Amino acid sequence: MSDLVDYLGRPVLGTASIGVHTITTATLTTPVDIAAGATVALFDVTPNIAGPDPTDLLVELSLPALELTATGGGEAVFEFAAGGDVYAFGHVLADRRFMWPVRVLRIADAVTPGPHPFTVSVRSVTGPLTCHAGADYGEIRLRVLTPD
Repeated sequence: MSDLVDYLGRPVLGTASIGVHTITTATLTTPVDIAAGATVALFDVTPNIAGPDPTDLLVELSLPALELTATGGGEAVFEFAAGGDVYAFGHVLADRRFMWPVRVLRIADAVTPGPHPFTVSVRSVTGPLTCHAGADYGEIRLRVLTPD
């Protein structure tokens, strides 16, 4: 059984046993501060898709802790841009200062074989944010996968 779920805990690729193949990983080990209303790119990667046929891409972003630093909370959206499309794949909203681990997943539309550059970003809708990483937290991690 796959342990890959979306941000609501629903299975991402169905309930049958599946295999996935990691094609790109990237990590950050320092915190990233994001001003209110700003968007910050966490990762710019170019996975190379192998094989003769188009395939879906599964994008997984794990943050050891996302902190909405304002006393009144804030709102954050996780996005990735690929092939001219922007995909929202996570959303955090709180009405007070808040810090929690975040793991978000999203399937991108089928892509053809070859290199496909894309960017994974965090956008502050309201309030400043900190994506924590480092010795006290661990690393911010990105994985790009394809189904086997």
